[in-house]
Amino acid sequence: MLQSLANEASSNAEGLGLRSADHISIVSDMAQVFEETGLDIGGRFDERDCVEIWVKHGVSQKRTKLFFVPGIDTSTEFAPQARKVCGPEP
Repeated sequence: MLQSLANEASSNAEGLGLRSADHISIVSDMAQVFEETGLDIGGRFDERDCVEIWVKHGVSQKRTKLFFVPGIDTSTEFAPQARKVCGPEP
């Protein structure tokens, strides 16, 4: 599944003329979405449709992106691929 994400990101990045660092970031972002939700967003969104902010974390800052992914049905069941990645603490 992650290879599918990487292939999709590669073709999208080339079509948009993205630099290599942008491509790597997009692949990483898509893989993280899949890991945390079980949803493959490859081909379902435009990488430019996002909000990117820097959040202060102690003395450093952390980049955070919010992607807008249209067409996800409200009945979609999400299935995180890693334990304790998101959701309430037990």
